[in-house]
This record gives sequence, structure tokens and C-alpha cells, in this order.
Amino acid sequence: METILAIVGFQALTTAMLLWMNQKYKGEDRFLVLLLLVMFVHAGYKIAILFLFKDAVYFDNIHGSFSLLYGPLAYFYFMSIHGLKSSIVKILLHSAPFLVMFLANLSLLVLVVAGWDETGPIFFYHFLMLALVSGSFFGYGCYILYKVWRLP
Repeated sequence: METILAIVGFQALTTAMLLWMNQKYKGEDRFLVLLLLVMFVHAGYKIAILFLFKDAVYFDNIHGSFSLLYGPLAYFYFMSIHGLKSSIVKILLHSAPFLVMFLANLSLLVLVVAGWDETGPIFFYHFLMLALVSGSFFGYGCYILYKVWRLP
């Protein structure tokens, strides 16, 4: 598993760097670069969880909530390549679920590192994240497809 995560992280970082250093960079790729960097950080986070805890239960159930950024970043990338502007407020609103769940994740990690062995809240967090990520992927995916079909 570590090897697969390392390959994904390395590919995401390499692609992000290539896009960032592209001589034709006009700014619309910044959300794509951010998406690839989030993938890199997400893979690194999962590798850290795997090495820190060496436990499949923690690896499978403690999510970094980075998946909640994939949909919004894809949406903002779609908007930017079609010349539509995104305000800071809109970006923050779409990122709010990630921020809230990331704080919950950090709190959960602190408790686990401190020796807390209660599994109920960990499984609750896991299922909440699965529901949020599923909704995010489905919602943003359908919305982007809808917008693509409506393009002239």
C-alpha cells in the first residue's frame, strides 16, 4: 500500500510542478495544480498514518478529509477554463466542509496519539466522511456534467 501511495503522490507532485512551470501558464490551471497538490498531500498523509500507527483500523477509518476538496477544485477548474470568475467567498464556502472535517480529524488524531482507544467515534467519523465524500463526488460530478452538456 505504501508503494502505491508513494507512486500516486510522486505522480501528482510531478504533474503539478510541470503545469506550474509551463511557459504558457495563464492562470486557469491554478486550480488543477492545487488539485494535484492536494492529491500529493493526501497520499503523504495516508503514508504518515500507516507508518505512525501501523494499524489497518486507523489507516482505513481516519481520513484526512482531503477528498472533500477534490470536487470543489474540479468545479473551480471547470469554471476557470470557461472564463467564469470565482470569488474568495465562494471558494471559502465550497471549502468549508473540508475545513470543518479537517479540524475534527486533527482532534481525533490528538486523542488517538494520547492513548484514547475508543473506536465508536472513529467509526462514526469514518461513516460521516464516507457520506460527505460520496455526496461531494456525486454532487460536483453531476453538476459539472450538467454544465458541460449546456455548453454551446
